[in-house]
Amino acid sequence: MCKGGVIMSVILDLFNGDLDVAGRSMRNIPGRREAAELFRTRREEFCHAISDEQKAQLDGVLDAQRSFLGIEQQDAFREGFCLGARLMLEIHAEKG
Repeated sequence: MCKGGVIMSVILDLFNGDLDVAGRSMRNIPGRREAAELFRTRREEFCHAISDEQKAQLDGVLDAQRSFLGIEQQDAFREGFCLGARLMLEIHAEKG
């Protein structure tokens, strides 16, 4: 990553907010649009068949799932970052 001809550290870019990893667009991920539409359609169909009380319970379950998935995503990011760092160290050691 270059700024004015100076190579910048990825760590510094992350620290300074120059990398917007969280804000990257997910719209271009293959299959995402279809999966989102299928989820929306199936949820709507299901919600038409259940009572308001059951809808509230479903919303609670889906909120808990979103929370859980957020934790899993953070862990996957951390693990991926660590793996990438280990790969770079190994490559650097081999070039040593």
